[in-house]
Amino acid sequence: MVGGVTERPLIPLVELVKHYREFKSRRDGTGVLVPGPYRAQGARVQLAQSYIDNPEKLASKFFRSVKEFSSYENLAESLIGTKRTDPNDVATIEQILSGPKAAAYLARTLPDRKLTIEGLGTYVYVDREIVPARTTAGKRATMANRFDDERKTRSTGAMKADLLLRSRPAGRPTIGEVKVSTAKGDDADPVYALVQALALASQLASTTQRSRLRGHYPGENFAQEGPLDVLVLLFLIAESKGKKTHRATLIRLASELCTRLTAGLLRPHVERVALVTVTPQQGRLHFTTRDTPPRAH
Repeated sequence: MVGGVTERPLIPLVELVKHYREFKSRRDGTGVLVPGPYRAQGARVQLAQSYIDNPEKLASKFFRSVKEFSSYENLAESLIGTKRTDPNDVATIEQILSGPKAAAYLARTLPDRKLTIEGLGTYVYVDREIVPARTTAGKRATMANRFDDERKTRSTGAMKADLLLRSRPAGRPTIGEVKVSTAKGDDADPVYALVQALALASQLASTTQRSRLRGHYPGENFAQEGPLDVLVLLFLIAESKGKKTHRATLIRLASELCTRLTAGLLRPHVERVALVTVTPQQGRLHFTTRDTPPRAH
């Protein structure tokens, strides 16, 4: 223990997590809230188009992030905490107002834990609100509960994935990131969600993290090695009254970007990247892909 800071290795703050933070507002040294460069949806449209024009740029961020996080090793610690949304609090589709609430609803309602996506196949629900970089200060932790950024940010700020799924029949671990559009608010930005999901996947791709995953979910038959899947689930439950200036454009761009990334750019770490639209139909949720054929350049 030096200067109150543990000698355990710090958690790598990978490039894609830093990129994800550029979509949010943060307080500067004086406490003033400053919007990130991609806080505005217009800026996200431009960013997404730049990635479509040069998808290798985003893929390179992902590969560097995987490499950066490969030093993380914390096998004994669970990927979930105790504070999670109670599935009993989300009894109807209309109560799905956020990603955690969507995940809780699925945990309670999916028959045999199976989630079938039209045009994509079947996945199995495994867990929700998982934190790949979850690190406590407990005796079992082998990493420090702080990131290696300049501020040594506490690990309580680690990114959380709404859903952990398993593909059938291959058994690929799958990150599911949810964004929701409701009558009370609109969080349905798939470009933001895609960067978020890729950042989370980069924290789960290493050999040690795959071992950690299998160790804490021994009955799930996750593939011991091989790629992951990444899904962005866009829950279009209802529309708020506010104007959606960029909604349609962001959906189109995110869909096209997913198609480009699925064309082998993220192998060997990721096999499939897909945008999934979730809509209510006759009292049930319907899942379908939003694949967009890439345009010629």
